[in-house]
Amino acid sequence: MADVLGTAGAELVAGRPVLLLDDCADVPTGVLLVAAERVDARAMAFLVRESSGIVCVAMTGERLDALRVPPLAARDAGPLTSAFGVAVDLKDGITTGISARDRALTVRALADPATRPADLVRPGHVLPLRARGGGVLERARPAEAAVELCTSAGLAPAAALATAVDEAGEVAGPAALAALAERAALPVVRVSQVVAARRRATPLLRAGASATLPTAHGVFRALGYAGDGAEHLALARGDLTGPAPVPVHVHTECVAGDVLGSLRCTCAARLDAALAAIDAAGRGVLVYLRTRAAPGVGPVHALRGCAVPGADTAALAAHVLRDLGVRSALLLGEDPGDGAGLPASGIAVAGHRPLLATPAADAG
Repeated sequence: MADVLGTAGAELVAGRPVLLLDDCADVPTGVLLVAAERVDARAMAFLVRESSGIVCVAMTGERLDALRVPPLAARDAGPLTSAFGVAVDLKDGITTGISARDRALTVRALADPATRPADLVRPGHVLPLRARGGGVLERARPAEAAVELCTSAGLAPAAALATAVDEAGEVAGPAALAALAERAALPVVRVSQVVAARRRATPLLRAGASATLPTAHGVFRALGYAGDGAEHLALARGDLTGPAPVPVHVHTECVAGDVLGSLRCTCAARLDAALAAIDAAGRGVLVYLRTRAAPGVGPVHALRGCAVPGADTAALAAHVLRDLGVRSALLLGEDPGDGAGLPASGIAVAGHRPLLATPAADAG
């Protein structure tokens, strides 16, 4: 993965385009991007030719505010929506503003820290796109991924973007994107790869207190982790370092099952079986992930059924496992897909072992 991102960064530094696959969206698309500070007329012509002609510039909110570029919409419509700004043109040095040369000059001006609000006219032909301040960890979409790719390459945090289309003018599908990448010799980067790299580089949690915890299945080291709005727990036993797979169970908090012994789910049975399996192996980790309550959702709501793991479950679990020295995991649980996200966060999955002899489907 590092090679893919490194190759893409080198292309961006050289002013050449990269194909970014938005594989985190419900409908995957391909976005062509060029580092804003390196865009020239040739690169801009390529973006226009291979797209519908609409070129955006993903950039930080701080830079857009400094340039006094107002939002296109009156308010943000939600966490996954695109926050476009009013289209702009460079005030001096261009003609109509629509040519590849003119748009390239405008894009470069947006990336230039010397550009001032008075250097731009509104409306224009280049559409700014506000990337979220938290980057791909806040919103895993092309705008944030493009800004992070440019920043990682040592470039200004701004990128020219255009959604790729096929010969019929429709949004390009997988086959058309593969053909485009081959024809134009484009490096291909997935948004999920940028997310994974950022997660590895950015601590999601911080280690807290630790204690010795005697249980019915022996003594465990209990370690606390916090940092995402909730406090999580790891119960560890034995030497967890080295290449050998470590038995691991990732358990999402379930008040009804874990605390009250509800018969509507098998959470309590899985929790007990996981501790027993780790005890039998003499080593292993149980990662207990707490859930963050949504506004207006009280504890009674949790009694209706067991909790549903969030999208960041794998990233949180991987952070805990890496902190404990785990490199490869033998997953303990009923669903082999539970650890699907661990490899992307740096933890290899060596296999899967069911916990319950006759697992029952949760009724909640």
